[in-house]
Amino acid sequence: MVSGGLGIACHGIVQGLLDKKIDVMLVLPFAHKKSSPQDKYLHYIDVLSHQVGNGTIDIEFVDALLQPYLTAESYAINKQKTSAVLYGVDLWAEVRRYAKQAALIAEKVAHDVIHCHDWLTVLAGIEAKKISEKPLIFHIHALEQDRSPQSPCFATQEIERQGLHAADLIITVSQYTKKRIMREHFIAAEKIAVVYNGHVGSVKHVPKASLSAVKKFTVLFLGRVTEQKGVHYFIKAAEKILNYRQDVEFIIAGEGDLLPYAIETCASLGISKYVHFSGFLDRAEVAKMYQLSDVYVMPSVSEPFGIVCLEAIAHGIPVVISKQSGVSEVLTNSLKADYWDSDRCAEHIIALLDYPALQQELLPHATRELSMLTWDNAASAIINHYHSII
Repeated sequence: MVSGGLGIACHGIVQGLLDKKIDVMLVLPFAHKKSSPQDKYLHYIDVLSHQVGNGTIDIEFVDALLQPYLTAESYAINKQKTSAVLYGVDLWAEVRRYAKQAALIAEKVAHDVIHCHDWLTVLAGIEAKKISEKPLIFHIHALEQDRSPQSPCFATQEIERQGLHAADLIITVSQYTKKRIMREHFIAAEKIAVVYNGHVGSVKHVPKASLSAVKKFTVLFLGRVTEQKGVHYFIKAAEKILNYRQDVEFIIAGEGDLLPYAIETCASLGISKYVHFSGFLDRAEVAKMYQLSDVYVMPSVSEPFGIVCLEAIAHGIPVVISKQSGVSEVLTNSLKADYWDSDRCAEHIIALLDYPALQQELLPHATRELSMLTWDNAASAIINHYHSII
């Protein structure tokens, strides 16, 4: 069930492990009365159909009312929609209930290592470790401080803290996140390993389509419309560009709590006719959106990695990246700006639009960097870390 970068990363990691003859059991929360496979936020993939290695995979579903990107408010809404009484009174109670249920699997399934991703499942990992006494890896794709820079949830941070201290090894997706954990949670550097995310492979670039009959350039923001992703700074850069020229259109693709604010801001600035809001896009629609775009911009306030930048480059789209991101560590041949520096961001966008030679210089080098970021390489590194703690 792929939703956002974490879902893509877990799928890539599992496939890489299977290819290297590692047996995997996925333990996933899934409320049976909650949603159908057509749920717009989830893209279902038959993992077995992708298997080319000799590893085996089993999937164990635990009845839990947990979904990607849940907040206390959205959990309460989901709970009101179900008549089941077994689910927790609030989000954190449900996380603890899932942990107890999921950990019981450790009693009946032989395993060598427990590998948990982000805060929703690490309590389950801690409980499983109590049962089997097997080593625990806590894989951090984002911290609460990343997701909510201005107003992090204390309860979620406390679960993260428990997981970080209970884990035998912490894996982060960037040096950026490793340093943050060391600084904010007082974890020794030796306990934290960095494994960069990968990419599924090369994509044949299709000549750009157009949103209108008149030749215009298109600049893309693709991601959750939230404080973390810096949509406000994207709009500020768009305003600066439109004060200079009007042959540029901007697409904000995604949903999130700041979507109404983003729409209202564009209206108040008088730039609404140049900014298109597409809403949520499935994977096929995302690929089409890349075909419409000339530049991809990721102005994230705090981005542990940023897989979508790899996708954009694979589609032949140059990127402008926030310096406050993990992906900036591995994409050295891309233009970068501090998330708050909308002037510099706008300058980078204009340069990429006006000077094709700049794109022709940057993209081949960025594509070579992309070729080194594979899930096969990520899986090899993870397996080495398994051996180090077993």
